[in-house]
Amino acid sequence: MPHILTCFVLFLAPVTAQDLIYSLAHDIPGLAHDLKKHELHRLRPGGGTAPFVPLEAWRVLLGDRNGNGIYDDEPSDINALHIRSTGGGLASWLMSTSVTIPLAGGTCLKDGDVFAFDGHGGVDVVYSESFFEVATQTTAIDIDAFAEGPGGALWFSFADDEFTASPALTAQNGGAPSIDEQTVFRLDPAATEAVIAFTKTQVVQIFNQAAGTGAASVVDVCGLASDPANPGHLLLSSRSVSSSFQGRVVTTAGGGSTWLVGGQPVGPALFGLSAAPTLDALSLSVESPHPVLRVDPAGGSSAAGGLGHCEVRDLVPGEVVQLVVSNPRLPGPFAWQTPNVLGFVTVFPDPMDPSTWASFNVPQWHMVANANGVADYTWNWNGLAPGMAFLGQGFRISTGEATSPGIVTVAP
Repeated sequence: MPHILTCFVLFLAPVTAQDLIYSLAHDIPGLAHDLKKHELHRLRPGGGTAPFVPLEAWRVLLGDRNGNGIYDDEPSDINALHIRSTGGGLASWLMSTSVTIPLAGGTCLKDGDVFAFDGHGGVDVVYSESFFEVATQTTAIDIDAFAEGPGGALWFSFADDEFTASPALTAQNGGAPSIDEQTVFRLDPAATEAVIAFTKTQVVQIFNQAAGTGAASVVDVCGLASDPANPGHLLLSSRSVSSSFQGRVVTTAGGGSTWLVGGQPVGPALFGLSAAPTLDALSLSVESPHPVLRVDPAGGSSAAGGLGHCEVRDLVPGEVVQLVVSNPRLPGPFAWQTPNVLGFVTVFPDPMDPSTWASFNVPQWHMVANANGVADYTWNWNGLAPGMAFLGQGFRISTGEATSPGIVTVAP
């Protein structure tokens, strides 16, 4: 019988309204799982938050970057994010982090690089740190917000105040060569030098008009995206923890107003979290939400024993998720793609590992969603060999969707 990974029926994923994908500037306790600042989250259309790329997926995506023999690497945070409207999963998710990330071969991703995963275990630098430095005549920059506009323009903001050697940018900044981190730049398709799209003063005015306040600063522009309802305008979030601005997304259209989703203002109440969120990166996505595999805890030991647990939520009661498990390739990650798999699109279990195909013979890994729409599996750490690691990914039988991947390690 053909293997399920290569013979999923091809389903056409419905195009949904654009969902807000975001990261946080700080961790927030959650009901089922805490929300970490190095994860990506999705604002549900009717309010509330769902995971998009959780911690356990990051550990698979990055592989063993520090060379310690296990998958325990993760970004410190996600500074900037832009999801291209072309879809396609990982390869269309452009992002930047606040710290350098070592890669295989001795190179590294810089905090000013905008990169994407290539869907085969590698990483592509889409826009390099030097690209932004040349465009603004600055040095050693850190990208804090980034978006590609519908007309090909690039919009971005820096994480810190930066000095420019550009006479044109200095003039646009009121004659001052020190450009504030609240400034938003635009680089047009045919241009070699960026322009200031919104000065610090203009950004603060936009937030003040939206909130009806008179603040002197919003600290930093940490998230931006193109406003789909107003071409040429942006959605912005700030690092301010003022109750007037924290967790709020504003549009630059009309001089500044709170952005609405389904008629509701995007603010702290809409996210439904245990504390007001300080948003960091943000982007809009037209991709259908993919199912997410959560693992808790991500590591254990045979000596300590206890139980481990993995689950997939937001399912239809009674539907089946097939859990597929293989040994991870080091330093990894190893990944592959097939047009018959939707959802997370990229597949991580190793097709050359017999464990991958043996997964279909484990009855407990044929997970059936309960009345709450949760399909799960629980295991005992006792008897698992120290130093082992298990890379897992779920496959939603009814739709052909892959979940995000996860990994667990057994302490040596």
